[in-house]
Amino acid sequence: MSEFKIRPYREAGYSPYAQMIEQMGCKVNPAGVEASMRLQYGTLDHLGAADFRREILIAEQLEAAEPGCLLGIAESYGLGSDYIAAQAEQAEGGDLDRDMSFIFKSLRRAFEAGAISLDLNVRLGSVAVAGIAARLDSAKK
Repeated sequence: MSEFKIRPYREAGYSPYAQMIEQMGCKVNPAGVEASMRLQYGTLDHLGAADFRREILIAEQLEAAEPGCLLGIAESYGLGSDYIAAQAEQAEGGDLDRDMSFIFKSLRRAFEAGAISLDLNVRLGSVAVAGIAARLDSAKK
């Protein structure tokens, strides 16, 4: 799987697995897909590209059936901030108001579905705001 461009975790804000999932054409949050895969397998090192593609399709169907569930799973695996970083990355380059709306609508849906607590919603919202502020700062340079 060396054809993927993997950035350092600190630069990307989310794991190399999630970056690879994103580059495989995933239609939902790649950190959420990684978390759902960890729920199934624990470790991902032994999986091949076909396994990743199959699990991406399963996660996409899961999120379509239960919006916000991938965020809840991501948080349960300590990947909540990765989820928000990936969400901000997917929205990058677009209109800031639309990006903010997209991220906070995702958080609201997850909270209303019971996938995350109010406290977590506030913490992840803070991470999202910080990520967008950093994006604005880098755009000014």
